[in-house]
Amino acid sequence: MGAIFAVFSQHRRQISFHVLNLVVSWHFALKMSRLIIFSSVPCAVLSGIFLGKLIDKAWDNITWADPLSQFAPKNRLPKIKTLRWYTRIPTRKFPGIVFSLIVMYTVCSMATHADLFFDHCWESAVAHSQPQIVFHHFDGRKYVLVDDYRDSYEWLRKNTPNDARVCSWWDYGYHLNCLANRTSLADGNTWNHEHIALIGKCLCSPVDESHAIIRHLADYVLLWTGGGADDLAKSPWIARISNKVFDDICPNDPLCSEFRFLPDGSPSSLMEKSTLFSLQNYGDSSDTSQLRGRFEKVFSSKNRLVSIFKVLNVSTGSKEWGQRN
Repeated sequence: MGAIFAVFSQHRRQISFHVLNLVVSWHFALKMSRLIIFSSVPCAVLSGIFLGKLIDKAWDNITWADPLSQFAPKNRLPKIKTLRWYTRIPTRKFPGIVFSLIVMYTVCSMATHADLFFDHCWESAVAHSQPQIVFHHFDGRKYVLVDDYRDSYEWLRKNTPNDARVCSWWDYGYHLNCLANRTSLADGNTWNHEHIALIGKCLCSPVDESHAIIRHLADYVLLWTGGGADDLAKSPWIARISNKVFDDICPNDPLCSEFRFLPDGSPSSLMEKSTLFSLQNYGDSSDTSQLRGRFEKVFSSKNRLVSIFKVLNVSTGSKEWGQRN
């Protein structure tokens, strides 16, 4: 609404920049949803324009000039309006006054929650400005240092060849590049949607199909495990992203609604067949025959938050081709 007011405003030249900024930021947000943060400034400005127009209109509705005031002497002091004066409000003003009261009530209701919103924004800003992979956790008796993530990247740096390639979801790409000093298949700067979808296909496909692809791309697979926001919890979204390009992950199901956890917490049949689920339960399941000869678990962190698997039977031809190109 603020953009519409801005277009038809008498100051549209001055505020057209914010409308253009909103359009451009929205265009890139459609390409990558997290870029919607760039639209925060134009949205705030245009929302302020919209609220300002509403308040101006409401104020105009409850204040109007006295028809006889123009004939009053200039030095005459205004009289205090009595209740009788207010009872002579023109009937045509009633709809506008009702509108004004609604606007005033809405603005006051928003103002009462402004301090809560400010506190929420401040806490979020502090939390997001200090990302960390080493943190303290209270186990019920004392605080313990959780160092699983840094430890896993250090293990990769010390125990894998310098030219090792690591397959993981793109969230951990920068960690692998900077902390482990190893090549990741994708990171936060990967704009190729098909590239991201291919990694998702490697994680969400059955083991035999997944290994047939991964052996040409990577030497190791890194997974966040241990529950909470681990890769298995993200897997329904990973499957949906991949299914937009490779529709054989969830056949005849564009939203991958069948790739999920059931109400009792158990995995659906599609999730249970996935490589991600099989690797997540490596060693816990009695049937690991499908993983034998394809993947080997080589590292598990202290609190089992990270697991690293070695890809067996890696295609040397594909690796040499990648190094040449």
